[in-house]
Amino acid sequence: MKYFITICICMHSLCLMGDPGINGHREGADVSERQQNRWIRNSIRELKKFSPEKCQNPIEPRVIELSDYYRKSFRLAGGEGCILFSNGDWIFMVSNSTHDNPRIGDITLAIDSNGRIYKNEGHVCGGIIHFVNNVKMETDTANCFFDHFKSDTDNMGWIRLENN
Repeated sequence: MKYFITICICMHSLCLMGDPGINGHREGADVSERQQNRWIRNSIRELKKFSPEKCQNPIEPRVIELSDYYRKSFRLAGGEGCILFSNGDWIFMVSNSTHDNPRIGDITLAIDSNGRIYKNEGHVCGGIIHFVNNVKMETDTANCFFDHFKSDTDNMGWIRLENN
């Protein structure tokens, strides 16, 4: 069974990489840097208003663990959501999909409980993006999430935005 799951995941990834409808979003999208920057500025203003009490879409991790395979995934759906950590840290995320607005492109922004802003340019499809890590470890802080989790379809990591 574990080999079947591994093969399915590998085949799915290979199909996505070879599909110009998915892999070509960034290259084929008509992204306007000006519109994307405006979206980023407006979203950062909204991110800064967030408090954990306002969390309406909590994101819980999903774990697949077999004897020779491990994956932890956080699924952001519907364009926004938050992760609440046991130590009091939190992350609030918002995203845009090229499918919804090709002029803005695929982008996810996040703010952590210390007010730091992060950006991820992984593919957002239908308002959904998964952030995954294949190494078994505790994910108990926002820093751990940003350091170790990447988008699942194109392996994009998080970039901390300075001066925001």
